[in-house]
Amino acid sequence: MRPTAREWTRALRLMDDALALTPGEREAWLKTLAEPDAALRPLLSELLAQRARLEADEFLEAPAALPEPHEEFRKGQQHGPYRLLRGLGRGGMASVWLAERADGAHRRPVALKLPVVGCGQARFAAGFAQETLILSRLSHPHIASVLDAGHDGPQPWLAMEFVDGQTLTDHCHSQALALPARLALMVQVLRAVQHAHIHLVIHRDLKPSNVMVDRNGQVKLLDFGIAKLLAGDGSEAAVSTLWQGRAMTPHYAAPEQIAGGQVGTAADIYACGALLFELITGRRAHQPKRDTPVALEDSILHDEVPRPSRVAATDPQAGLPGVTGRSLARQLRGDLDVIVRKAMHKLPTERYASADAMAEDIERHLQQRPVLARPDSALYTLRRFAARHRAGVMLSGLALVALVAGSATIAWQGRQAQLAGERAQATMAFLTGLFENTARLGSGVKPAHQVTGKELLEQGATRLLTEHTERNALRLELLELLSRLSSDLDLLDLTETLQDEALTLSAALHGQASRQHAKALLARAETTVRRGDFRTGLAQGEQALAALDRWRDALPESWAQAQLLMGNVLDQLGRESEARRHLEAALERLRSAESRSEDRSRAAYYLARTYEATRDYAAAEPLYLDGLEAAYRNFGPNSYIVAFGEMNYGDLLRLLGRGVEARQKLQHALQTYTALLGPKHLSVAGAWFYLGQALAADGARSEADAAYARAIAISDEVAGPFHPNYGGFFVIYRATLLADMGRWNEARALFESWLKHSPPGSVSRDQNIRWAGLNFSRLLIQQRDLTAAARILDEVDASIATLPPGLPRTELLRQQARARRAQLDMAGGRIAVSRERRDGLLHAMSAPGGDFSGALALLTAFAEAQPGSDDAEQALKAYEQLGDSNRWAARDIEQQARQLHAFAVLHRAAGHTSLGRALAEQLIELRERIDAPDSPGLEQARRLLR
Repeated sequence: MRPTAREWTRALRLMDDALALTPGEREAWLKTLAEPDAALRPLLSELLAQRARLEADEFLEAPAALPEPHEEFRKGQQHGPYRLLRGLGRGGMASVWLAERADGAHRRPVALKLPVVGCGQARFAAGFAQETLILSRLSHPHIASVLDAGHDGPQPWLAMEFVDGQTLTDHCHSQALALPARLALMVQVLRAVQHAHIHLVIHRDLKPSNVMVDRNGQVKLLDFGIAKLLAGDGSEAAVSTLWQGRAMTPHYAAPEQIAGGQVGTAADIYACGALLFELITGRRAHQPKRDTPVALEDSILHDEVPRPSRVAATDPQAGLPGVTGRSLARQLRGDLDVIVRKAMHKLPTERYASADAMAEDIERHLQQRPVLARPDSALYTLRRFAARHRAGVMLSGLALVALVAGSATIAWQGRQAQLAGERAQATMAFLTGLFENTARLGSGVKPAHQVTGKELLEQGATRLLTEHTERNALRLELLELLSRLSSDLDLLDLTETLQDEALTLSAALHGQASRQHAKALLARAETTVRRGDFRTGLAQGEQALAALDRWRDALPESWAQAQLLMGNVLDQLGRESEARRHLEAALERLRSAESRSEDRSRAAYYLARTYEATRDYAAAEPLYLDGLEAAYRNFGPNSYIVAFGEMNYGDLLRLLGRGVEARQKLQHALQTYTALLGPKHLSVAGAWFYLGQALAADGARSEADAAYARAIAISDEVAGPFHPNYGGFFVIYRATLLADMGRWNEARALFESWLKHSPPGSVSRDQNIRWAGLNFSRLLIQQRDLTAAARILDEVDASIATLPPGLPRTELLRQQARARRAQLDMAGGRIAVSRERRDGLLHAMSAPGGDFSGALALLTAFAEAQPGSDDAEQALKAYEQLGDSNRWAARDIEQQARQLHAFAVLHRAAGHTSLGRALAEQLIELRERIDAPDSPGLEQARRLLR
């Protein structure tokens, strides 16, 4: 019989008495136990034996173990199709080993979980089956997935995703992570927990050893072996067992678990609070004076959780790397104290209602927004908003944030303020009225302490636009300031409305030739570009630059900003040489003025990007380094402009094949963006996307897919679904990756969703149909949906025809479209047409701008068209004469695989059988490393070898 939860509680209380005795006295003490405690003697005997084997701290960390196994697992043993390589860890009831497929089906390492011998194999088989059932419900980038399960006779086994990394606490310590980075990891944990809860699964044993961080800095939740299903399908009884030992680890267990009561999702929230406490203080939440299990449980049941800030200030063993206790206490005081204590409340009903709610409060703290758990005053709301905008303009000695915070009755000055002094007095009265009315009335819909900064900004702007329509200079200033803040908060609809009003008012007050109107034109063009509408943005930018040319000496930085805008838009449109002229002018002006603005670095970054687009990496790299050096000097290493540069430079390092450096730069950029802007910002989405590209290029496809998904989710939430320059663009890349992985149905669904949300004539369709259509048509050909492939290729061809001739990007697209047509013909059985097209493939083969992807597409199509020996030789020679194509393909794992496949086919056709076979074997080895065992790419490679 398994001990019940109440028997466990009683046994551990008896352990407190036993541990007060000497080891020699304990055996006699056991014999003196009377009923009902006498029934606990076997369990107490085993617990005392384990206590003798382990140090006290290890005992508290590990589940209470049942008897030792009669034999050990060994390296080289085989269980099912898996061969053991080395031990990863062991509890009382199961061992976990690093293993690989013994049959060579794939070379992906797995974590193989095996119950120890002699502990009731039938019971464990049921437990492993239940764990498999639980994990099959879960599919999340931050939850380690189950890959396989089975048994050898009575010996069950469970193959899990192997996470190459460290536990959560070890990772934070070894990387000396600062507080914001630790909080960002905790948000990942909570998102994974929320996913489990949504799928009716409670983990019930969240602790540092069950939360790993992989080498890419991504959390992976492990060990759902004692998880509980909430579904009323009869499965709960099967899984709510103690088949893996006591279903908790005391330091992270909720009071209701200790007391043996009903356990729900609130228990996981409590454990997350305990994890968070440890991450931000370096200490556990409960530190009883006596180091015994009963003392710990009494503390959990009866003692209030201390405030993390107090622990940081008073406990000499608390702290984070490089941060004094006093400094850490200041960072923890307030929001983080409230978040931790709410999560770890004694009553489950008083904790956060969901893991998402806790994650949102952590994100709010990172964004310096009011946390929802904090029932504070309007003054607290205003303080948090002020902290987010420390760099905001100070207007007449009163923080600009007060302007944004107010949205109720406005004490507007009736007369126009002509002079600066009078405007200052009018502004002071205006802002004072805003402050007082907000604190008193809130938004009119909810209390002041519940009003978010975005809501206040929207409400205040609405009143400014509809109730206060005076045509004076003060109103123009306020419109400009409000539009800048709304832009910072990604409220682009509101930004455009305010800017349009400012354009009209600036022209009326100062004339269309004025500097005020020129600056308003520039601001409006910048917002259009942020929308992703490059063609309209180009026209608006030309108008702004023409207006600012009159003021280039009086407004040098605004003039440089206009040049930057033009250079950026032209680069996005593929007109690199024109873009460079504008960007060189901007950089020269900012250098000569010794500008300390962000634009000084941004000009270097944008100019570097034009060289990167034409594959002139040697010219691009020093420009990135120049911009980064200026950014470090002017703003410090953890600034927005440094993160922006590192993100773009990291992408260049990816293209140079320097994957490790690329990921380091991109991960630092992501951490900086998240700490400065919060996790939900378009810049953070961009960093996730670039990191996804770097991971995909190195073959870490699952991690890349997770990064793309994160980027899309953030963009959709912030800017709406399928933003043409963010989420919509990211969707195309994710769909392409899924197609490469052989997940064709998922990829097609994504492509079709993009087409649905980007109808003909839309900005997104116009800008992205070529790249999307070429990749989607390749997938459609693979799926044999040739009618749909032809239709999308027709649209691609029509779009390419509108591009300026002679540009490298135009020629590259034409090469890829020509190759895709040949593949379509071949798939449709039109051999003659395909061979006719094939004859033109070699003539089109070139590497415009140093990009070999078009040439590789042509070579692949040529290989599929069943060439004869002479034709194959000619194709190989033509491709190899292009230059460093081999080096180029090695920068991206999928391009490398496609090149190997084309080479293997062509060498076999040319009669080079041994070389063709060797290339096919290399291809299989590569595909096994990056593809799933059942991927079409791997099967195609095996067919080629056969």
